[in-house]
Amino acid sequence: MRIAVKDFLSNADKSTKLTVNVTQLADVTVTSSSPRNNTEIIGRQGSGKLTQISIHNKTSADETIGSEMGMLYKTNKQNAILKDFNFYISANNFNYIKFRVNIYSLKNGMPDSLMCNKQIFATADNFKTGWAKIELEKYNIKVANEFVVTVQWIESRMEHKEKPITIVPFAATPFSKSCFVRIASQDKWIRKGMKLSNFITIAY
Repeated sequence: MRIAVKDFLSNADKSTKLTVNVTQLADVTVTSSSPRNNTEIIGRQGSGKLTQISIHNKTSADETIGSEMGMLYKTNKQNAILKDFNFYISANNFNYIKFRVNIYSLKNGMPDSLMCNKQIFATADNFKTGWAKIELEKYNIKVANEFVVTVQWIESRMEHKEKPITIVPFAATPFSKSCFVRIASQDKWIRKGMKLSNFITIAY
């Protein structure tokens, strides 16, 4: 609005009246996170089958329910989140397996508290072998320093009654026990000198 000075001076009460004009602005989202344009892969990408281990009870998959196996990961990146988790299955005679992916913080060198308050499930159907990839970016799981990612056996189905087979490759690391295993969900963790064919991608 523009008013000439001469018009303002000629106004007896020296006042100017304004009218209200309401304008709807577009939505604005404010975030404290910077864009994560970089990625890094951490873990073992090899899938050689020279040494392998069963990820369930050797005689009964039912006795395997609740058991977990996973790896310790380390990063020095700031403001990093988990982008995906990958694990390799070299042999499998199950029609269907349901896993849960758990991410733990550490306390006294052992897995402690879950870092995500949502359940993260994955399935292996039709005797699946090879790499299984689980997308994690949507969960916005922030990681720093050390953390553990495990695969937990939840449910399974077999077409025929036979000895269960679900095997994953590993590399022996006797001087670095970075693999964590427990037989049931409330059992104590056991550290093993193995490096499973598991890896993660972080974004930062």
